Amino acid sequence: MILLAPPLHDASSSVFGAFSDVLPQIVVLLVVYTFVLHLIIASWIIQDARKLQNETGSADSVVLSPTVWFCIALLTGTFCLLFYWMIHRSMLNPRQAAPSRAE
Repeated sequence: MILLAPPLHDASSSVFGAFSDVLPQIVVLLVVYTFVLHLIIASWIIQDARKLQNETGSADSVVLSPTVWFCIALLTGTFCLLFYWMIHRSMLNPRQAAPSRAE
């Protein structure tokens, strides 16, 4: 005769069981939130890159074209935003660190 141990707890009545019922909805909300956040970041980056090109009158003012920045931002989001800011808007940029003085 084989004796099987009874389950220690009922999975549907545990906290994990209740959480597993809403886990798919939470994952969908996180994916939608992430996509919307990446879209907002990408749209800001493309607007700012175009503005930089128009202000300087040169395509060399941005490292990559605004469209490429947009695509990278859609994929990476916050990481691209930080990288873009360091290159174009921080004091690491020589144009930002030493503004030209009109005398």
